[in-house]
Amino acid sequence: MKESKTKPYDTVAKVLRVDEKTAYVHIDGGADETPAQMAINCKTGDTVKIRVSGGKAWLTGNITAPPTDDSVAIKANKTATKVKKSYENFKDVTEENFSSQEDKISEAAKVATNFMKYIEGLGLVVGDMRGNELGQNALLDANGMCVRNNNSEIVRFGITDIKVVNEDGDPVYSGTGSVVKSRNNIVVSTQQTKDAGNTNAGGKAALELYYDSAKDNMSLSLSVKSGTSYTDLYESIGNGIYADNSNTKIVSSDVIKLDAGRIYLSTYLGTWRPYFCAGDSISATFGTAGYITSSGKDVIFIIPLSKPIIGNPTVTVTSVEGLMVRQNNKYLYGGSSTKYVKPSKYTVHSTLSGGCIHVFATMPNTTDVTNNSPCGIWANIKITFS
Repeated sequence: MKESKTKPYDTVAKVLRVDEKTAYVHIDGGADETPAQMAINCKTGDTVKIRVSGGKAWLTGNITAPPTDDSVAIKANKTATKVKKSYENFKDVTEENFSSQEDKISEAAKVATNFMKYIEGLGLVVGDMRGNELGQNALLDANGMCVRNNNSEIVRFGITDIKVVNEDGDPVYSGTGSVVKSRNNIVVSTQQTKDAGNTNAGGKAALELYYDSAKDNMSLSLSVKSGTSYTDLYESIGNGIYADNSNTKIVSSDVIKLDAGRIYLSTYLGTWRPYFCAGDSISATFGTAGYITSSGKDVIFIIPLSKPIIGNPTVTVTSVEGLMVRQNNKYLYGGSSTKYVKPSKYTVHSTLSGGCIHVFATMPNTTDVTNNSPCGIWANIKITFS
């Protein structure tokens, strides 16, 4: 029995898909897919010329995109085949992981659409763009970065001139360096040099004031240039202070606090203020001189203070042990070298410009007293400021 042969013929077909060197095409009136050898380059969707002979088919032309040179097309097809194979290998390995990242990719696309926009001639704007009006946003441009309210700059920082304005648009700072402005503070950092690789171009000094909101610490640094390097002249870091003028160094891990109502030093040994004010008290044992008057009943003396009094507090004196008063080689008021006498009352007549207090001690008797005469006093008393 003779084998049936198909008479060779040429026709036109549509490329359904391409697999390495084979193009699967649809010939009108033929099977859904007919494999055809790729003698020339083609891609899915192209309209190609087909030669059919002996039960086989191959491409003889590409009507959609005629090739300029078959060798170029074949080389490009080989390259595309390698790329496709590499992609399929990569896809097989990473398909599961890629699938798990689709939500993240989708979310990233939303972020890029809703919060980022590049404007030609301006720069990259980062802000909430979901509404009709752009509120607080950041702009990155060739001169650095700035924070804006809509299109109005609030603060700019970089290596060029910078400025800070208030809500009315009035400038509150202008200079070179970096500035950060928040609701409760303005932090200014001046540039030591515009050229990071050339310290000779820097200024003679650099001042930096900054606030660490996480630690609630305000810090200040002042640096000066010697030759091509900078040295910290003064630096306050959190609760510590450091100063250096080449001759003197002050290093402290304690706290000096200044606020609207007080100035004081707090250390592990205790708290000290350079003044007396309401709420303070002090107990002391000391010797001083005085004068006896009021028919021998009152002993008048002055107590010098180691610190000034501020705030106009009420000053009172009370006995701890009392007074030892000595006159004319005698202890008065029934006292002795080992026995104090407690006055009936103390009266503070003045504070003498805050440097000392003027005290009248009214004694319980007048034993051995010479009136209107000086005396020596050994006191063990308490002074209270209220």
